[in-house]
Amino acid sequence: TATNTTTSYHAAYGNYWLGYRQQYMIRASELQALVATPGNIGSIAFDVATVVATPLQGYTIKVGTTTDTAFTTTAGWRSGLSTVYSGPATGYVPVSGWNTHLFTPAYFWDGMSNLGIEVCFNNTAYTNNASTRMTATTWNSSMARNADAAGVCADPVITSTYLNRPNMHISIMGI
Repeated sequence: TATNTTTSYHAAYGNYWLGYRQQYMIRASELQALVATPGNIGSIAFDVATVVATPLQGYTIKVGTTTDTAFTTTAGWRSGLSTVYSGPATGYVPVSGWNTHLFTPAYFWDGMSNLGIEVCFNNTAYTNNASTRMTATTWNSSMARNADAAGVCADPVITSTYLNRPNMHISIMGI
């Protein structure tokens, strides 16, 4: 387990840029190895090592499935994801430790598909990133767009892919 710095990525709570859109892929085989079964995903949590207490405006989380097994900049963003979390109107402020985001509505995972998870926000000022604990993968498990601009959450450009992904707790209520 490593962490990003206050100016490097991949950061579940980045604010080194005004806007940051990121997608994470979790292969079905990873969840199956943890004995996850089909069911409703009710929440996700990211593990923060060092806090930067800047409210992240418009912080949203989307979830969906994909047949892809790794991200590429040429394949583009995973589309068709469902919004399952919208942060408070005053902006989401990360805290030290696990930051849990309850999904409304829950997202049904079929137990066989790879998951795509998108996190996005867009501020009018920037400071630094919160440091998030992450784990290396042998495949591009994350991709991102960061820019000092409005509208990053709808921007089709992908800035980078990564061989790491933030550590997550995912709550799946099996059927």
